[in-house]
Amino acid sequence: INNATYKWIASDSQTTLTLEGEWLPINPVSGVAFSEPLAGQTQVTVNFSEGEPVYFGIKLITDTTALESVKANDWVYFSKYEKELQLKFRSVESDSLRIKIHNTNGQVIYNQKFKNISSFVNLETSSLQRGLLICTVTDGKNTKSFKWIN
Repeated sequence: INNATYKWIASDSQTTLTLEGEWLPINPVSGVAFSEPLAGQTQVTVNFSEGEPVYFGIKLITDTTALESVKANDWVYFSKYEKELQLKFRSVESDSLRIKIHNTNGQVIYNQKFKNISSFVNLETSSLQRGLLICTVTDGKNTKSFKWIN
């Protein structure tokens, strides 16, 4: 702001950055807000105060865990529908499976053992919490984990 005595006075301001891709902050930073990604872009609103810079780090949403993406030769893979997660099996080496779903804090929010599995299992997801979830499937010999945004 212009000032006769000091030439200018620091004032609060705000700007919005549009980033290509789906991004999240590495760590929360006061004065920085990330909008939900839309159409392959992420908007970041940054509030400036007292003429000070604001520093923040970003990461791609796909980098939120160390889980691998699904490969064509995996023994199990999943499909996400509006209110359902479908686990499809190419081969099952056991007569029972254990399916666990965790949130990003490591809390188990679903844990179920299934017997006599044929080629798929459908899990209703509307009662699960919203956000990034991790599903781990084990048949006693093999284990595979998937992540998705519910």
